[in-house]
Amino acid sequence: MIEFRVEWQDAPGVRDPVLARTWCRLTVDVDGQLVSRAIDHRSESLRDGIYGSVLPLCSWMVENWWCLQHEVYRFHRPWRSHDLAVNVNHRAWVQRHSLRAVGEGGVLPDLMLFRDGDAVVVRWFADQADAAHPYLRFIGHGQASMPVDEATYGLTDFVVRVLDRIEEMNAPEVEALRRDWAAITTAPPEERDLCAWSARVGLDPYDPYELTDQRESLLKASISSLEAELRGDLLDATTADALATDARWVDAAHDVALGSGLSAADEPVLARGGHRSTAHETGYECARTLRRHLGAHEAPVADMRAVMCALGWAQEPLLTTDSKPTSPLDALLDHSARGVPVVVAYQDGGVESERFRLARSLFLRHFTAASGRRLVTASHTWDQRASRAFAAEFLAPAGALAKHIRGPVSFSDVDELGGEYRVSPLVIEHQIDNQRLGFLTDS
Repeated sequence: MIEFRVEWQDAPGVRDPVLARTWCRLTVDVDGQLVSRAIDHRSESLRDGIYGSVLPLCSWMVENWWCLQHEVYRFHRPWRSHDLAVNVNHRAWVQRHSLRAVGEGGVLPDLMLFRDGDAVVVRWFADQADAAHPYLRFIGHGQASMPVDEATYGLTDFVVRVLDRIEEMNAPEVEALRRDWAAITTAPPEERDLCAWSARVGLDPYDPYELTDQRESLLKASISSLEAELRGDLLDATTADALATDARWVDAAHDVALGSGLSAADEPVLARGGHRSTAHETGYECARTLRRHLGAHEAPVADMRAVMCALGWAQEPLLTTDSKPTSPLDALLDHSARGVPVVVAYQDGGVESERFRLARSLFLRHFTAASGRRLVTASHTWDQRASRAFAAEFLAPAGALAKHIRGPVSFSDVDELGGEYRVSPLVIEHQIDNQRLGFLTDS
């Protein structure tokens, strides 16, 4: 649960009547962790609340309502807001998701909200010693994942409290806030779906220059017809400009899948996972489960296609298309006309990338709650991260690598191990680093 708790206070000396009316002591709590705790260097004391007007925060929250709850984190590692915003290509995302983008002269913690699968993630960072604010330094850091309904409730409660506080006021900024909030709360189901899909690719659904008539038609015609899991995979990986090309590629790949052949074996029943732990830990454990099922233990996987056939996939489990998506959509998991699972990809990459793509497909098919059509993508959602960890551990198990590693590992050693397990050297590097098997050296 996320809570923005306000204690209304007088604001002597604040001339703007709306800012004065919304002056308060604000505390921010996420699952019992006090995000707003800070060191006040003026009094050399620790304090839990922030003093100021919450109208700018409320207006920012309403303006970015759909993105906060539906757009995913699009970067390969956790970054502070300032570090992300240094890159001009990332700045717009930060403005939609970070409290540091609220501005208006206030001071707020470095907290971001974003979607990840069926949850909303709240992530916050402690200020560094050279924090930009002259006297206040936030000291908390952490991350929490919560059901979307819980996050929505926490945000809604805050907005409603602010609106109640200014109920009798008629200033232009108050009227604009009321109008925007009414548009959100009274939207019919079809409009809410469109707003969510738009936000998922970073578009403001109420800005006609962003959600153009052409983009709206595309979303309604192509995206609405996709199953929820496949739609989510596509929207999380694509961009507004690439959406049309990527949607056409999904349709073309589906046509290829329909013509695939029979299954070579019955599909086994494997324990489907949820978010049992971190994405990496879950991917590793599922890879070990599948290796035990196959009796593979720690030996290199000689033939990924044979593995897939043994697990009930099509006799030719990998098909290719001549066309290519704009975004990094590595593969489509689909079914033949007879319901047999198959992977469709574009013709790109070598043997190592093909094996990694197929291994990721195994995770999405056999170890996630959804068993329908999915996309293997470069996005950083929980399922996609777990699928990458699964593929690394399935193809190059840490237990086997540990027997080759004694202390420092040279890059020539990495290349040799990559050749033995038929994966890219980068996979070996990640296994060594993530599973703490040793350390890389130039010598």
